[in-house]
Amino acid sequence: MVDRFQDSLVADYGAVTALRPQFTSHGGYSLLTSTHVHPAEVFLFIPKQCLLNVESESIRQRYPRSLTSFQILSSHLTRLRMGDLECTRLESPYLDTLPADFSFHPLCWPQEKLDRLPIHVRKLVEHVSHRFESDFAAFRSHFEASKLLIQKHTQPIAEVFKWAWLVVNTRCLYYPIQDVEKDSQLSLCPYLDLLNHSSPSPNTTNLFNALPKPEIPLREGGYELVNNSTHTIPPDTEICFMYGPHSDDFLLAEYGFVLGWEKNAFTEVNISDLVKQLIKEDWKRDQLQENDLWDDYTLHLYPAPAWPSQRTLMALRMACLSREEEGEWCKVAGYQKESMKKFKRTNQIMR
Repeated sequence: MVDRFQDSLVADYGAVTALRPQFTSHGGYSLLTSTHVHPAEVFLFIPKQCLLNVESESIRQRYPRSLTSFQILSSHLTRLRMGDLECTRLESPYLDTLPADFSFHPLCWPQEKLDRLPIHVRKLVEHVSHRFESDFAAFRSHFEASKLLIQKHTQPIAEVFKWAWLVVNTRCLYYPIQDVEKDSQLSLCPYLDLLNHSSPSPNTTNLFNALPKPEIPLREGGYELVNNSTHTIPPDTEICFMYGPHSDDFLLAEYGFVLGWEKNAFTEVNISDLVKQLIKEDWKRDQLQENDLWDDYTLHLYPAPAWPSQRTLMALRMACLSREEEGEWCKVAGYQKESMKKFKRTNQIMR
């Protein structure tokens, strides 16, 4: 099925690939090299016409611009799966490559299972759930499936939308689209979305590629994944990219999987409840809140030895202070806040 889809992308749409799909027990489908890939050579190129975003022919003009790209893509996949829209020649085989269900994702877990999660992880899952509920409300306000369509479908419409929403949440990539707000510059990229996540391991040398961020135009648009390493990659090597510098807590809440502390360079332990118990005076809590330093206190495992985050250090310092020392703490907090503003401005300029 996936092999046929790959052949179609190459023959009918001009995709270029040095990869082959393989089903694995640990991560579903993955992409492995099918040949030697030398430095600067292309692993995979997916043309712009294969992407699904607000500019796609099957989507453009069909949904109100008041919806975000995330909501539009979720709505479109919902309608395709319910049979309310006819699939294009590309969409039909693409749907066949998507997960049949997301029972592995916390958004689909029963409450009893969610209750076993640590409090801070439950908060992350609740945040994901709130986003889903908000997008589902937007979907319902702009589209009402006919009663006949709902009766014919075996799943409630909320469950179909949840499936579509999770497809977008776990597979969407950043893609620059002109005249669209940056938060909505998203695309589904068939076949490339089979690439699994990898973290730069703290103990071993992993092959991973940063998420490609093409500029317009780039080979008429599209996504291109290149061997940016200095060595040739042999056949049968799994190719991954890093979704982001995420802890296992975040990966579980957003994507439904974890790497484990030995494989994740961004392993952290959340100690917020312990630290907040040390903040006994109201004025200390007020200062932390005013400086956006309340909650989310973590210890990080790598690089060794383990170390506390900067916001954790600031909270612990506050816990030890007297009222007379408050001014000195505020100076440090103000300096950090200004430094962060400069850092963010520099990043914006660099982009």
